[in-house]
Amino acid sequence: MKKLAIVLLMACMLAPVMAQDVPGMLDTEPVIKRPGPVSGKNQAEVLDDLSPELLLRMAGQDDVNAQYNLALLYANGIGVEQDYVVAAEWFRKAAEAGDSEAQVQLGYLYDHGRGVSSSAALAAYWYRKAAEQDDPVGMINLGQFFSEGRGVAGDPVVACDWFEKAAEIGHPEAQYLFAECLEYGAGRQQDMTAASRWFMAAAEQGDAIAQAKLGNLYEAGQGVDKDPEQAAYWYQRAAEQGEPQAQYNYGVLLSEGRGVQRDPAAAVQWFEKAAKQNDANAQFALADAYLEGRGVTADTDTALRWLQEAARQNYPPAVAVLEKLRVE
Repeated sequence: MKKLAIVLLMACMLAPVMAQDVPGMLDTEPVIKRPGPVSGKNQAEVLDDLSPELLLRMAGQDDVNAQYNLALLYANGIGVEQDYVVAAEWFRKAAEAGDSEAQVQLGYLYDHGRGVSSSAALAAYWYRKAAEQDDPVGMINLGQFFSEGRGVAGDPVVACDWFEKAAEIGHPEAQYLFAECLEYGAGRQQDMTAASRWFMAAAEQGDAIAQAKLGNLYEAGQGVDKDPEQAAYWYQRAAEQGEPQAQYNYGVLLSEGRGVQRDPAAAVQWFEKAAKQNDANAQFALADAYLEGRGVTADTDTALRWLQEAARQNYPPAVAVLEKLRVE
């Protein structure tokens, strides 16, 4: 009877969860600046091809692209010993010459105190310089500073202004952030219909968190017509990119047969993927599946192991089940 009691307690607790907000700052990968197309090579390969000696000569002749790329070599320690101080010097020269990407990189160094003394005010200054040249990353980071009141006076309206400008350029993370302005009514009048359109724009560009969020909206009928099939579709797209909450949510729909054909075995596979990323909801759901033998061979030891994993994260339902076990 002990197993049955646990299963009944757990079964009533499985429910989809909302997608997490995006991180506070955008850590963008630097862009290689080099004349002509760079075909079939990733950033590291391109950097490997750049000669520090040649770049140093060109940078000394005020070649802005060379200054930027030389800074990248020092920042990444490619072909030279990694040195953020030297990287900051060359980023500064390119930034002062008006290069928006160098301005973003210099802002990032000030933001994180790499090669320069940490200064939110100077980070905001350089992000603004880039933003005023329509650099979407500069816009996003400056918007975050206004949102958080870092280096500038906090102002949610101005933050959303910058997110909107970058969103209109087509940057997916900006589209997500501007959608949140509309969703929560922070810096903009609340408008779930408009928010859903911006979440959709980001999701269609492959942003996994936006896809997970869109799944939430279709499941709940917020800003869009309630549509379990669309919810399952967007959860699956995000899940396939490794987004743990989407993996859990898609697993719930598969387990219950909502918006997708019921498939308990597939549900367990998605729960396990999310559980291995420390998603407590998924760990709890996986424990339930092993206890009841739903979609997997029943295994009490494995179930208890996943319950303990969830409990270590202070997940209340898992803690409650383990406490009940100890009492019984």
